[in-house]
Amino acid sequence: MTPLAYLNRIRMQHAAHSLAHSKAPIHEIAESVGIMDANYFVKRFKAEFQDTPSQYRAKYYQ
Repeated sequence: MTPLAYLNRIRMQHAAHSLAHSKAPIHEIAESVGIMDANYFVKRFKAEFQDTPSQYRAKYYQ
């Protein structure tokens, strides 16, 4: 795994945790993991988890 791939995986894991444990808007979560473009964030998140951030939150929010 390349360093960039590793960084992206860690970012997405942090985002997934935030989605499951907070009601913060998706664009704020994207920014908190270092991705300023919300559309790019959704694309990267879906590639990692096969769900959009909204779908993921609906399944796992506690």
